[in-house]
Amino acid sequence: MQDKYNMKHDVWMLGWLLFKICNQNKDPFLWDEYWNACESKSEDKQERYKKLRRELEELPGPEVLPEARDIYLQMLVFDPLQRPSIQ
Repeated sequence: MQDKYNMKHDVWMLGWLLFKICNQNKDPFLWDEYWNACESKSEDKQERYKKLRRELEELPGPEVLPEARDIYLQMLVFDPLQRPSIQ
């Protein structure tokens, strides 16, 4: 994770908000689970990220438009460099 704030953090939060709007105010995952994954050892980190990502992709109900789901899944990528750009 990057320690420096940049627009990729804004993309993350926009994805978080879009997820909540589309999924009746549910959080995509618990913050403590996310931060534990971020602070874990590097070999364990990827496994934790994969588990959180699988859970995230399974959450939306059938009422969420596939286009909206695709957008917030792109924004909620753990690696900031892989998130879409605002520019």
